[in-house]
Amino acid sequence: MARPYSQRAREQLNATSADDILLVLLEIRHPQLAVPVRVVNDTQNIVVEGNEFIACAFDVTLPDDSDNQV
Repeated sequence: MARPYSQRAREQLNATSADDILLVLLEIRHPQLAVPVRVVNDTQNIVVEGNEFIACAFDVTLPDDSDNQV
């Protein structure tokens, strides 16, 4: 299944010198958490759709889009 990116995001991903950077937002939910943990891979906190994401350095490796793989 392909990942949905906006047209603007696709342009930035394919640009040799992008105007904007793409930020990785991570939201962790669990029944034992009163509120979700929200972090952004950046040096500054950011508010998205009314939710504050706390700046935190992390790496994300997404699985490939191939079907029938673990």
